[in-house]
Amino acid sequence: EAPGVLKKDPYGVTPHKIWAIKTGLIKQPEIFAGMVEKGGAAEARVRARYELTNGMKAFPPVVAYHPVYTFISASFDCYNAELNKGAEIKFVGEKKFADINKKVKELPAEEAWKAIPENNWIQVQQQIFVASADEWDYLYSEGTTGEYYETITVNPDLEFQKMLLEKEVELWEQIKSKTEPTLDVKDDDIIKDKETIKLIRQRNKAAQKEA
Repeated sequence: EAPGVLKKDPYGVTPHKIWAIKTGLIKQPEIFAGMVEKGGAAEARVRARYELTNGMKAFPPVVAYHPVYTFISASFDCYNAELNKGAEIKFVGEKKFADINKKVKELPAEEAWKAIPENNWIQVQQQIFVASADEWDYLYSEGTTGEYYETITVNPDLEFQKMLLEKEVELWEQIKSKTEPTLDVKDDDIIKDKETIKLIRQRNKAAQKEA
């Protein structure tokens, strides 16, 4: 949900949609069972290979909650409690896989994380925050078989995590009080009015300039 909280989700998740789900106004979207089964098998293969490269340590999938902000959770595709280290697995497709590799080669090694798609990087920062980890691996594959992947290691961005926490706390307070968040352009399924969406875009641009 973290990319959605920041209005950075490419699939249309917004603070308003998260709020509507959490307050019971709309149902959680269902995921096609076949996709889950196929993706789960591919993730298992990546996980097995990842464990081989980490001294045969077990890295099972885990759902975790922040020890202080217990309303904040994260789903770890791979996690080892002893090492307090985990990984996010993404099947990005051939084109994006090539794009990420190209960017990695162009960047200094310590800035390789900048090649990660923004919404994925936000997810990883959320996972690092929940686990209070020193680093996290981003495992990306071009296909859906899990036979091959590349790794980018991500360090915590404390300033970003602070900003994300503030937004998550704000949304949680709105959920508890059932105070509706401001609608945004990605909420076009609710607004259904091009002129209003245009005005919202103008408002967002003005807010960005002020910031």
